[in-house]
Amino acid sequence: MLVFMYHSCSITKKIPYNPHHVTASTIFGPGPSAIAFKKAVQSQHIGLYKHDGTTLYKTVYSGMEFLESFRFGIRSEAPRLHTYVLLENEFLFSETGANFFTNFMSKHAMHSNAASHIYCAGEFYAQKFHDIDGVKWRLVLDNNSGTYAPSKDILPHLRKLFQTLFPDLVVETYDHEDPVLVSAKKRLFP
Repeated sequence: MLVFMYHSCSITKKIPYNPHHVTASTIFGPGPSAIAFKKAVQSQHIGLYKHDGTTLYKTVYSGMEFLESFRFGIRSEAPRLHTYVLLENEFLFSETGANFFTNFMSKHAMHSNAASHIYCAGEFYAQKFHDIDGVKWRLVLDNNSGTYAPSKDILPHLRKLFQTLFPDLVVETYDHEDPVLVSAKKRLFP
């Protein structure tokens, strides 16, 4: 559960929640039940992102520092997949698939504090690889969010943002249905 703040963004158009997604419609739709669900999601956000004496704030100046901030995406000696939301000046994320999130209505809505509009949402992972210059790291991001359903058209802008912020990382973006990504996720996260 980390908040990463940035100051410039090549993504200028916000996208709304996906009205065809059942959970998103439950949270953002009309009526008193939607208000109650939205408040529940906001309570989950507050619980996860509480700012208290245990909160660690850190400025990162490189992609390697960013990866170090969450142990290169590795826990119990295995790579982990992360859920993210890109808001104005904030990149909020946490490990996904953890038992902690089984009771959450929507991980992306929770990360966004039930924002009806965001810049992008999906999943990402870090991966070490070797080339002729030695060991390098790649950051792989996608648009896998049913709650917001970002178009694949946003992915080049997302890649540009992260390449600008972290020129020391190889940044790749894929549509969540891309066979290359689907195969890699099946291999890395069985």
